Amino acid sequence: MALFQLENKRVKPIYEKTFKKEKDVQQLVENNLTELMNLDFVKTEFAIGKFRLDTLAYNRETASFVIIEYKKTKNESLVDQGYTYLNIMLEQKAAFVLAFNEVFPYEIKAIKDIDWSQSRVVFISPVFSSYQKGAASNPQLPIDLIQVKSFEKNLIEMEEITKTNYIADNKKENLESVNKLNKEIKVYTEEDLISKGNEESQALYHRIKQAILDWDPNIQVTANKHYVSFKRKTNFCDIAIQKKQIKIWLNAKMGDLDDSQNMFRDVTNIGHYGNGDYEVSIQYDTNVEYILSVIKQAWMRGK
Repeated sequence: MALFQLENKRVKPIYEKTFKKEKDVQQLVENNLTELMNLDFVKTEFAIGKFRLDTLAYNRETASFVIIEYKKTKNESLVDQGYTYLNIMLEQKAAFVLAFNEVFPYEIKAIKDIDWSQSRVVFISPVFSSYQKGAASNPQLPIDLIQVKSFEKNLIEMEEITKTNYIADNKKENLESVNKLNKEIKVYTEEDLISKGNEESQALYHRIKQAILDWDPNIQVTANKHYVSFKRKTNFCDIAIQKKQIKIWLNAKMGDLDDSQNMFRDVTNIGHYGNGDYEVSIQYDTNVEYILSVIKQAWMRGK
């Protein structure tokens, strides 16, 4: 995609710049981890066993660790490396918790407080080969690819590589490691969560989803263990599809949105899965248009 700058009604091309070193990408991400990926920075060059992980991060939304690796070459097997690092994490959980508590003292009181099933490895690079994209494109893999580009005018672009249903052939010698890891780490998909609902709640979810995506095609839809998230920079709406209803949370402080019909309840001091203080449960599509009007306010605030 070409970038241009508009000056005096004339456009000028903005050219891509090359990252000189892998370390340049690492420093960019680590210095801006919250803004770029909504993650907490834990440690750089985290030494564990005979390995050194580029960046250790923490996802507060899913209560899980994220390992970030940076690449400049296109001939490495990312899947093999990703599974190796995830296996190390599961074998040495205490070391990861200790590293976190050194930065955020006493926030994690026990290993069981981490949802290890949602652990991830993210590879970040200015370019990925078609082989690397294909090998990591299986949506069941806890491995994500993010392409980062630098341009003139100090512009940065980050784009997550979209996964497909393509399943690459794994090396035979890695199958035992893969099967072992898959018993503990689970990649949750939107389809997994939708399947929990009956026909009515599924239809209700799809109606609301379509309306939200009609506002902006750049809205991202992601799934975790408990709900589907709709986000731009961060989540603005989370939806759990339940057997006979759907439950919606809006990422705003109570009082910030206009809910004139008082349909949303205040869950500020009540334990709940989604982000924000607004929660509503719906079984029928009677009030969908009104609920969408409140969701749209949350979306506008997060743009």
